[in-house]
Amino acid sequence: MLVRKIDGKQVVSSDARTVGEVSGAYVDLETWKINNLAVDLNTETMELFGFKKPSIPFVGTVSICMPIDEVKVAGDVITLNTKYEELPNLPIDQTNA
Repeated sequence: MLVRKIDGKQVVSSDARTVGEVSGAYVDLETWKINNLAVDLNTETMELFGFKKPSIPFVGTVSICMPIDEVKVAGDVITLNTKYEELPNLPIDQTNA
């Protein structure tokens, strides 16, 4: 799959709950492998992580770097290995998002 084809794909947890959507991918330039997906979280998932909903409608979202090892299947949607309630326990990098 071309990297650009994953942009905008819905991301769901292993228990089929919507997490957000892919907004990009991070590539390790030494190995040329994708190591993280940039995922824009939906409002419910932002609250699960403890982030506040933006006060201005349609402005801003929270993006996280989802480790590529957490991806179980990439097809019509990106399915994660992790259940929804366990997502905050993942080693998520917010600094590169």
